[in-house]
Amino acid sequence: MKKFLAIGAACAVAFGTASTAQGGVEATDAAGNFIVLDADFNPSASSTRRTITPANLNIDISFGNKRTGNPFPRTAAFDLALPRGSAFNGAEFPQCPLPASAEQVATDRCERGTRVGTGGAVIDARGLGVQEPVVASMTVYNGAPNGTRPTLILIAKATVNGQPLAAEINLEWTRGRFALFDPTPDTPLGLAYSFSSVNLDIGATLRTRLRGRRVAIPLFYTPRTCPRKGWTFSFNHTDANNGRIAAGDLQSCVQLRD
Repeated sequence: MKKFLAIGAACAVAFGTASTAQGGVEATDAAGNFIVLDADFNPSASSTRRTITPANLNIDISFGNKRTGNPFPRTAAFDLALPRGSAFNGAEFPQCPLPASAEQVATDRCERGTRVGTGGAVIDARGLGVQEPVVASMTVYNGAPNGTRPTLILIAKATVNGQPLAAEINLEWTRGRFALFDPTPDTPLGLAYSFSSVNLDIGATLRTRLRGRRVAIPLFYTPRTCPRKGWTFSFNHTDANNGRIAAGDLQSCVQLRD
């Protein structure tokens, strides 16, 4: 297990550093659909061989079509890749069970202690007959593993025409990225609606005992290295017609030394 006992010294240095958030270059396809990714670790300081730097993951993604104004295509699959060397410790945290059937999707089954983030979204539901943008709140929960892969559960809640609505997105951590997956065998992978924007702030600290000592385990900690060009994030989207857009973002970072 990583040296969680050493994070205090890193925190004292790291939380004095910050980077200026700036979105990546707009990524488009031939039909005019676009994605802009703005992703950051906060703070933006590296971990080292002896200490780790806890960080929150901040994500802002915009979607649309500037050419026609049509809804962004429905999602069939996506993944969000974090900088090489990033660590996600969801396996150490309390976990919300994944839905076992379609009836359990987007229900209030997650306990408060499994909450690890919040955010918001604007949903373009014109494809479902809702003409006005739907503003939703989002809550992020640490999920039970999908096989051996740690997961995050995103629950979006909104009100449309006076009626409460809820939706769920399940992400699994694999090879340094979060990828969309469907834990229920009776529903197809993908989303039945389009997003205009999503913003998330994900991060938590688990205080527990390890080898008889009190330790603080962060949900995320930053890579050990800070490349000259900065940390690279990428968002890869595949729509229902197999159209693909890959959006990227670079974050400037600070290299810490032991």
